[in-house]
Amino acid sequence: DGSADIQITGTIADEWSKITKFEINGEAVDFGADGSFSVPMTAKLGMNPIMWKAEDDAGNISEGIQTFYYSTKYYPDDVAKPDDAKVGKAIALWLSQGALDAGPPHDHKAPKDFATIFELVLGTLDFSSLLGSAGVPFDLLGIKAGLQIKELKLGDPSVNNGYPQVGLTVVPGGLNIKGKINNFSATASLVITSPIPGFQDIVITGDWLSIEMDLFLKLDPATKQVTAEAKNTKVKIQNLKIQLGGNNLPGWLQSVVVGGTNLIINFVDQFLNGIFTGLIEQLIQSQVQSLLGDTLGSALSQLNINTDLPLGPFIGDGDPVVLKLGLSIGLLDFVPTATQQGGILIGLDGGVLAEKKVPYAVKGALARAGCLDPTKPDTFVSGLKYAIEAGLAEDFAGELLHALWNGGGLALNIGESVLGGTDLSSFGVSNLAVTTDFLLPPIINTCYAPKGSLRAQIGDVGINAKLNFSGTPVDVDLFASLEATAEIKAVVNPTTGGTELSFGLKGIDFLEMEIVKINEEAKFLKDTFKNLIKGILVPQLTGSLGNLGSFPIPEIDLSTLSPAIPAGTLLKLDIQSIDPSGGYVYLRGKLK
Repeated sequence: DGSADIQITGTIADEWSKITKFEINGEAVDFGADGSFSVPMTAKLGMNPIMWKAEDDAGNISEGIQTFYYSTKYYPDDVAKPDDAKVGKAIALWLSQGALDAGPPHDHKAPKDFATIFELVLGTLDFSSLLGSAGVPFDLLGIKAGLQIKELKLGDPSVNNGYPQVGLTVVPGGLNIKGKINNFSATASLVITSPIPGFQDIVITGDWLSIEMDLFLKLDPATKQVTAEAKNTKVKIQNLKIQLGGNNLPGWLQSVVVGGTNLIINFVDQFLNGIFTGLIEQLIQSQVQSLLGDTLGSALSQLNINTDLPLGPFIGDGDPVVLKLGLSIGLLDFVPTATQQGGILIGLDGGVLAEKKVPYAVKGALARAGCLDPTKPDTFVSGLKYAIEAGLAEDFAGELLHALWNGGGLALNIGESVLGGTDLSSFGVSNLAVTTDFLLPPIINTCYAPKGSLRAQIGDVGINAKLNFSGTPVDVDLFASLEATAEIKAVVNPTTGGTELSFGLKGIDFLEMEIVKINEEAKFLKDTFKNLIKGILVPQLTGSLGNLGSFPIPEIDLSTLSPAIPAGTLLKLDIQSIDPSGGYVYLRGKLK
């Protein structure tokens, strides 16, 4: 950290001859009579190689490389303080209007949006509590009675598979729900107590029952739990029709009733559009709160994850690493549906840590820091093309690699078997045994990579190789620094069957090394061996690191919301595109 402007200082010396040329990173460097030099350098984000080359008056060349990492921000890697390591919006999830409601027709056997889920749940609403009871007092025409609902039918099997029709839009703080339950019909009864006991049925029909309400969701910043509240419920019976039905009244009382038909119908109409719809509104709001609100809040809270991910060595032999993954909801934002651009943004703050097993001290997991431009923060920006978009922060993926290194996962013992189909004997090599010692963690850096690509940088990898080369025993120590094209892809976990995100290396773009020690009998093979490592061994090892680690994509089991939702219905991203940009790797697709 600190200023990016640094000075490279040191001394060069040759006991046997005079040094005539000295270069750092391909540029000539002046040095004093005592061999001292000082060169300015402006560090870039990530890995900064210092490659030096010296030549004496006899034409002998000596060269080497050392690297350092630079950023203005690092994430602490202390497992005792997991909150300090969390990356803000480590995973961002955008649910567009299309994910909330893609429009009819809705597939109720395999839901593809939230509106279909809501239709399934609203189809289980229980209106039985509206039946019976003492009834609403009626005291007109010399008749005393109580009006009560005897029978209530809702729904039309021929429309929308018999389910209510639901439309969802985003409003500030939550969702607006507009529903339509087709084919409303009811039978009410005037239960007469005076002048004589009896009843007069009333037949009520409507084309549909319209429902509108809001479901507000709120994030508790302290507990990271999500609560939901159903409010502002409004119900109306559309195209209401009321007529008299059967009765058990004597003729003289029937005449009174028939003569007062309009008065009775007006009374019933006022009841239906007043007290009755109020009862329905209370019932629907209460049941939606119970069936959807409470369980939806609980389901969203499933995104809060704290788990251990055991990870074995990727190649060769080595100790397993237990990665400690922590995710918590840090943002719940609602963008109103004024256009198709409306939706819900969920931000998960996250960190990945491991118990420290390496002996090397670093400042922590390197942060992208807007590519060192404070005016360009790493911000998740939805492309608004796909129903669902998830963004994996580059810093979060970098923490995964840092934890893997910190936990000793890159201290490997490698034999010939990991090199796949490469026949080393054709190069005169046998009995190969390699150990690795990463002095610095691998990092991800897209700041200077071509658009749409990821770069992994690894500085100062210590490698010891023992082998037999055409009958000559070789024992060599070297340091290598490299940059490789990396990729993040979706893979299936063979154990759980779930989809996970995997990070791996594809090909080397930059590789430099320095041999610091080689046994006496193999010194004449130094250049040959260097070419062998550079051209065969390291590329093969890099190819073997095609999967450096993976972690599950967060998902919500929506079938827990209601028994009406088909088992296995998940809020899960069906990935159709993976694109790195602006500090995030974007995973775009649809609800699965």
